[in-house]
Amino acid sequence: NSNSNKAANQQGLLGPVSSSSSSSPQDDDSDPDGMREVRLLLEGLGLLEYYDRFCSEHVTYDTLKALDLDDLKEIVPPLGHRAKIRNRMKQIIASEDGTPSAAGGK
Repeated sequence: NSNSNKAANQQGLLGPVSSSSSSSPQDDDSDPDGMREVRLLLEGLGLLEYYDRFCSEHVTYDTLKALDLDDLKEIVPPLGHRAKIRNRMKQIIASEDGTPSAAGGK
């Protein structure tokens, strides 16, 4: 699974990745298990403000893949922000499966 995360990361799907991320006060070692990818995803979308809520709800990268817009409602109230996250997750899932992106579909 980490290989698929690396592939998604290389394709830019998780957002910008740098070893000296100045926009996040945390380094990679301080993220709870399964949360580094969530932080990178949110950071890449400009939605890092929700990272603590994802942590407190124990929504890891793997569980995030299974959530729909309604599931995200408690963590990310604005519909536009939820849609951004869900569309990016659809792109990532499609790239991991080797299928074209279905971000605009169901």
